[in-house]
Formats: sequence, C-alpha cells, structure tokens
Amino acid sequence: KVLFEMISSSPRVTLNHNVRGGAGMDDVNLSLTTLNTASVTSNVSIDLGQSNDKLEMKYDGLESNTNIFRGPIVLGGGDDEAKLEFRGLTNYGFTLDCGVGTDKAVGFRVNTTGCELN
Repeated sequence: KVLFEMISSSPRVTLNHNVRGGAGMDDVNLSLTTLNTASVTSNVSIDLGQSNDKLEMKYDGLESNTNIFRGPIVLGGGDDEAKLEFRGLTNYGFTLDCGVGTDKAVGFRVNTTGCELN
C-alpha cells in the first residue's frame, strides 16, 4: 500500500509523484489539503501494472488557489478502480488509461481510455 497525505499552510506547494505498481494488487492513496490560499503544482506519473488495483486521489483546497495538476495515470490490466476528489481545482491535465479489464473511474473529468465512468 502506498499512502501519501499532506496538509499545508504554505503559499506555494510543488508535488511530484512517480508511482510504479507490482504484479500484485496495488492500493495507492494520494491526498493534499491546503489550509490557505496557495499556488499548487502537481506532476503525477502512475503505472500500477497488471493486477486488480485501487487508486484514490484527493485534493481539498480553496477555490482562490492556482492549481496545476497533470500527468499520465495507467491502471494496466485487471479489474481496477480509480477515485478522484478535487475541491478548488482550476487547471488539470490528467490522462487516465484503465487498460484491459472491468474498470471503474469515479469523479474523473479528464481524458480517459477504457474506463467505465461514474
């Protein structure tokens, strides 16, 4: 299991996530909460591989924040689930590739491939 949780009051936050899954089931949870107005930049590269994986990404920020979130998310083969919760998001450039299998993507307002969107 990969867990990253951050609460920040900084006026500038830069996060770079590079997550690679293995042959078994991967469970990844990435979370950021900003307490004050901030400029937030996050570059994400996620490839969870060939198994039944779970990905949860959460951002809770003020709507006055300047946010840039971008990067490829690849769930790979298997029956995968991806959940995205963003509050205060102003700019996003994620791509989500669910791969082969029965996959569910909840909350994604991004370019998706091979996903059942909810």
